[in-house]
Amino acid sequence: MAVRVIIVGGGIVGTSIAYHLTKNGCEVVIVDEHAPIGIGSSFTFACINYFSFVEEPYFSFRRKAINFSVTLAEEVRAANHVHLSGTLRWGDTGSTRETIQYFASRLQRMGVAVEYWTPGDVQRRLEPNLRLGEVEGPIIRLTEEGWIDSIPFIGRLRQAAIDTGLLAVVTATALHIDTRRDEVCVTTSAGNLHGTFVCLAAGSGTSTLTKALGCKIDVAKDPGILFTASIQPSILNHVVYAGDLHFRPDSNGRVMGGHHTASFDGTDGDALTQSLRLAAELAKVVPSISQAPDIQAYAVSRPVPVDGLPIAGWLPEMERIYVSACHSGITIGPLLGMLCANEILGKSSALPTEFRTSRFKPDVKTHTLRSTEDGPEAG
Repeated sequence: MAVRVIIVGGGIVGTSIAYHLTKNGCEVVIVDEHAPIGIGSSFTFACINYFSFVEEPYFSFRRKAINFSVTLAEEVRAANHVHLSGTLRWGDTGSTRETIQYFASRLQRMGVAVEYWTPGDVQRRLEPNLRLGEVEGPIIRLTEEGWIDSIPFIGRLRQAAIDTGLLAVVTATALHIDTRRDEVCVTTSAGNLHGTFVCLAAGSGTSTLTKALGCKIDVAKDPGILFTASIQPSILNHVVYAGDLHFRPDSNGRVMGGHHTASFDGTDGDALTQSLRLAAELAKVVPSISQAPDIQAYAVSRPVPVDGLPIAGWLPEMERIYVSACHSGITIGPLLGMLCANEILGKSSALPTEFRTSRFKPDVKTHTLRSTEDGPEAG
């Protein structure tokens, strides 16, 4: 009997799983509540990086994932959407400067080429449109990091799967999952879907879906702000992390900025208010921002597993339900998706043990899966 996989979630992880399943001759249905599919991964800063993830196996996995994304982009004709133009980092306080230099030193000991620049040299040689006179160096540069045009990249990946004739896309909300002896049934707002397996790649929605199955895996929402300012032509080359504020170019001649703050209430109105404040701060180092005709602001959230590490594997005691969830989906999603697809098909996946669902133990009283060990902070 042909294998049919229903994937709940059409972001970067779900789409990568779908592509690699169809590439291996498997019939796939993606269910996502957004139209167009993948919009959940579209509202993201989309930096590909490993700077603050220095613990193994996550560090090596992230570096491998960046290389894999380059290869995959070439395969699906999306190479122009992956930009390994490098990242720049500096601290805005003594403690943040110490933290950055700590990670830079760790990376050097691990064999990473870390560059140290003075603010003046960065302005003269790398980013002439920045004004860094008040920045206290050094500025750390990593050439292996960068960013992805998430919307077109996911679109090309999805289209490559559709071109196999094996992918169907349903815009709907997954409401209930029923496992039976020979199949699974997913009840959605658009009707019932039947398949061999279900793969949950729904980001923070994973928590609700697994709770209904009696074994909740916590994937929290980490709220934040994204804003864009149109500046023609594009004036930046690198992704920049300046204290708590981060900004980068995009392919539409804009500057994209982002921030995660405890004072943000998660609403679109507050996103605009805080974006205007952040844009004023950003204008101190990117003067052209003050001339931008308009600023678009978005309230966003990142899915973050309870211990910060990716989750991949069969749901405990549910042999037909697979779970894949992670923070940093743009960085690791393409590789994670390929490995999860291999595992769903019964192949060897080489997924790190630390990512396994087996690290969660059921709480007999609440039926909640809890992490048995601490992981790194979500970045």
